[in-house]
Amino acid sequence: MPLRAAESRLLGQRGAQGTGGAGRTRVKRITATGHRFRQQLVGRGVPAEAPDQLLGIVAASRPGEFAAVDPTPAALLGRKPITLSTVLRDQLPDDDGH
Repeated sequence: MPLRAAESRLLGQRGAQGTGGAGRTRVKRITATGHRFRQQLVGRGVPAEAPDQLLGIVAASRPGEFAAVDPTPAALLGRKPITLSTVLRDQLPDDDGH
């Protein structure tokens, strides 16, 4: 049984949600080939398998694989799941570095 999110968002919406949740004021969308993306991440020290995993998520999102919502995560946790914007707000510095 696949676990689905409590809310549906497209990747662009997730980017905007993450930016707002982190206290940042802008979203910059950059399109790069999978090869270039992989080279950049590995060049910055990311393990070689990680870019392929991220590219797999992007590929799965295109046909709407993550569009379905389901109450199962909340039922399993016994509470509403924490949102991406909450995690980013709590874990990332804002534009002022705080």
